[in-house]
Order: sequence, then C-alpha cells, then structure tokens
Amino acid sequence: MPNVNDVLRILNVAAPVEYAFDYDNVGHLVGDLDAPASRVLVALDITRPVIREAVESGAGLIVAHHPLIYSPLTKVVSGDVTGSLVIELIKN
Repeated sequence: MPNVNDVLRILNVAAPVEYAFDYDNVGHLVGDLDAPASRVLVALDITRPVIREAVESGAGLIVAHHPLIYSPLTKVVSGDVTGSLVIELIKN
C-alpha cells in the first residue's frame, strides 16, 4: 500500500518543489510521512468540509493547492482558525 511519502515523490516528478517560488510553503505540512495513502483527496483549500470529506471517504492524504500553513504558526489552539484545522487533521 502506498504511503504519504510515496505520493509526495510522484507529485514531485509532476511538479518539482524546486520550481516553487521562495515564499511558497510547499510540501508535507501536517501528519506522518509513513501513513497509508491509498486514497488521496485533492482540494483548492483545506477547510473543515474538506477534512470531513477526507475522513468520510477514507483518504489518507489531502493534496491542496493553497497551503494551510502559509506563515509561521505561533500557536496551535482550538480558538484559532488555522490551529483548529491543524488539530482536526492530526486527530484524523
């Protein structure tokens, strides 16, 4: 079964990370590189409904065009929009 790292290697062939702008936050942002990823959900943004769909469909990976984490996080707490999404991703 493919894992997250396997999928990232394939994506890097189609869209090499070195072609990204310096300010873009590309690559693996949340989770375990060794986690199974036989199902992948593709989305424009990572939102609560996207996370819910990934969980319900059994996707082991979400590939999004816009990064969830764009600038350095100073906290990961439920009261913060990005923090709450990161928490939900880690839980699921």
